[in-house]
Amino acid sequence: MQNQENTYNSEDQQRDAAVYHYLLTKLTDLGISEDSPKPNEYKIHKQWGQNRMFVRRVLRSVMPELYEDKDRIPGLTLGKLVDILTSLQDYCKNESEKNAANHTPRVISQYHKERVLQKYSQLCPEERERLDISIHPQASLLEQLQDTITDKIQGLPEITHFYKQALSLYTSLKQELGGSDGDRLESRIEDYTRKIIEHYYTGLNSDLKEEKIKHFVSKILVELSRNELQAGIRQVRSTISEYPSFVQENLKTDFISNQILESLVDSVIKNDLLADEFPIYIDYVEIEKVDPLPLKRYDSNSGLINPDFLKPENEQKLYAIGLGKQTAIKVRVHFYIQLGSKSRLDFCEEVTGIGSPISHITTAINRFLFEDIPILKKNGYLPIAQKILSEDKIIGNTRNSVVFSHNVVKLCKQKKY
Repeated sequence: MQNQENTYNSEDQQRDAAVYHYLLTKLTDLGISEDSPKPNEYKIHKQWGQNRMFVRRVLRSVMPELYEDKDRIPGLTLGKLVDILTSLQDYCKNESEKNAANHTPRVISQYHKERVLQKYSQLCPEERERLDISIHPQASLLEQLQDTITDKIQGLPEITHFYKQALSLYTSLKQELGGSDGDRLESRIEDYTRKIIEHYYTGLNSDLKEEKIKHFVSKILVELSRNELQAGIRQVRSTISEYPSFVQENLKTDFISNQILESLVDSVIKNDLLADEFPIYIDYVEIEKVDPLPLKRYDSNSGLINPDFLKPENEQKLYAIGLGKQTAIKVRVHFYIQLGSKSRLDFCEEVTGIGSPISHITTAINRFLFEDIPILKKNGYLPIAQKILSEDKIIGNTRNSVVFSHNVVKLCKQKKY
């Protein structure tokens, strides 16, 4: 145990040394000249906003070749690093304002600040091995892409469109690199399942792992059968036996593509893992039309409508037309909690309004999921999930193609004034 603690200390010191070296060589004016070949401690102290003793220890530990007496690398916390970067940023800004007429303005770019923070949290190979975190050989390209698209000057003001395009390109490339759709369906499902099981069920012995794989393959085949019935594919196949075989084969392969299988396998296994911690399921959804909409309005302001709602006066007619054609719906989402293998608890969440059915269903699910969770209440979060991105994409080229839905949300936090 003692050796492991020493290893941690050594790795932390190497990280701190790399950060200090980057700060000194990339972001700091060291004040070195022919008359003064060593870094100017006072000048660095002014830029970093740290005491001179700390600066002296950093210089003697990170640049030992310039000094006769060496020192241990001083510890670095994230808070102290933020303070140093903030001080450097303010110092450069003040110096640029003082010497605007005579010198090119010097700034600390977003790239350099993020690079320093990455160095502070960068894992060494041994730590990655202990955590079983692999690194892609071309991960640096993704970092460079992120720096480019989020740059304040050259970056994109809105990256949602870029994200959608990139996600679409990714799924297309994944489809091209995948196996043949003509492979036996059960074998393809087993291959995908085995890959995910190896990742999520690392502690299982080989017999239990094979049992899990068999269980999930069966479950996914049932889900595929259910989806085929929902999409009408199963019904269509039963009536087109007189058509050429290539028509039937096209219908089959268009629905059960590699992309669909991979997404389905991933969802089924992750939902199964989630159910162990959160055993709540959606049973079915009810939608019904409710009063008082559509509401016809005449010249008089009396009735169910608040007159203030119809202001300004010149827009009254447009509002009246809209109310006369608007409908309202009530959505009930029925949930159940599985209590053992044979019993369950049923309940529902109800939402009424003039929005779309999908938005009401989402609201009901969010309200139920996020309501009365102590940790969310304690931190001031509301039971509202705000949409950042919502994408529905048709996978395939026939009218029976599957729709892949991808949503990214963030929780809303209540501010106290």
